[in-house]
Amino acid sequence: MGQEVASLIHELSNSLTILFLQTQLLSKKAPPAPPYEENLAVIRDQARRMIQMVDNLRATADTDGFSLESTDVNALVEKTLDLQVHQIEAEGIQVVTDLDPTLPHTGTDPYKLQQVLVNLINNARQAMESSHQAGALTIATRTIRAEGDASSIIQVRVSDDGPGIPQEVMPYIFEPFFTTKEGQGMGLGLSICEQIAKEYEGRLWAENNDAGGATFVLELPAATETRALETPTTTWRTTQPKLHILIVDDEPAVARSTGRFLQQAGFEVLTTTEPHHALLLLERNRVDLIISDLNMPHMSGQQFWQAVRERHPRLAGRIIFSSGDSSAQRLQTFLVKSGCAWIQKPFKPEELLRLIRKSVPCLRQANRDAA
Repeated sequence: MGQEVASLIHELSNSLTILFLQTQLLSKKAPPAPPYEENLAVIRDQARRMIQMVDNLRATADTDGFSLESTDVNALVEKTLDLQVHQIEAEGIQVVTDLDPTLPHTGTDPYKLQQVLVNLINNARQAMESSHQAGALTIATRTIRAEGDASSIIQVRVSDDGPGIPQEVMPYIFEPFFTTKEGQGMGLGLSICEQIAKEYEGRLWAENNDAGGATFVLELPAATETRALETPTTTWRTTQPKLHILIVDDEPAVARSTGRFLQQAGFEVLTTTEPHHALLLLERNRVDLIISDLNMPHMSGQQFWQAVRERHPRLAGRIIFSSGDSSAQRLQTFLVKSGCAWIQKPFKPEELLRLIRKSVPCLRQANRDAA
């Protein structure tokens, strides 16, 4: 199963990277008419959510990918309901929201938190469908105080009027691969939701309602000044002098999409799917930075780095490796030795730009030293 999951992650990572980069390219062209602009935003948001799903499916976590943003939970609840409104209405479900207007923000990744909300709403819908048509879905938010502490806790309650959770099933609902829905998923949804809650110092549990149905309760700490929150950037075009970047990826669509995105961001770009061809391009062209896949059929990332080190030593530490599976974790010793950075596929474009920009100061100094 581990090999199958690793293969699945690798394929999904490439496809999601392409999808995300293409939506970004489309949004940067001539501004589309309002409905198309909104549709692109929805596709981009859902691609981000799928990227987070893939990240959570990985056997090992990328600790560098942990991020905190100031997140408006009420706004995220409304946005998540908007995404599902057509399906909810088609099923005849009545939605009741009771959102505390004084709710503070929390420090989390909004796409991961939306993943939790989507899973909880879908579970409620499926529970009601299994027992009766239509039904009532209630989502409430409120602020509570932590026991023995003055800090605030944000609580989100997602309730349904379905059959409830059998007592014999309740202890197992958050276990990976446990499911009572034959042929309707892998049983990872609630396990991942609980993992996300813990990742952001929160918790998630379920309880049966006295009047019937079940409620899932999500608690997260309110944001405080002591928690470092990251504000997402909306600036895409680099302000640095033009860098010449070589992209090496055996997946043609990934190489092409990444190249187009970086060209649009203001870089000079060369792309190839063959490490041997990449070495020829290095002989004939100016290259300041290389972005290379770690897993390639005819020459591995390690072998490519060794060849670059022998023929172009100044570039040996200027390679950003990318990987769609757990190979980068397995190759941490190599990455530390090489001094190279790496980014996990599927990557968000802003993450790639941030990593490139991080490399720019040392590149400038190296160029000055060479001169």
